Amino acid sequence: MEFVSWIESTKSKMKSPSLLEQLLPTEMGLMQSLGESKTLIIMLVFFLTLFGGLGWFLLKMST
Repeated sequence: MEFVSWIESTKSKMKSPSLLEQLLPTEMGLMQSLGESKTLIIMLVFFLTLFGGLGWFLLKMST
């Protein structure tokens, strides 16, 4: 029984900061999410350019 109450208290301790962060994202969290999305966008643009260029080159060669 004591173990269960310890688990519950640990869960509530773990939940509270994440709940606060969800409601009020800290500057660090905001910057981190912006950085991650920026990296994903850069990767997306890079691969689109790469495959677009490759496809265009192959079309040019085939004609």
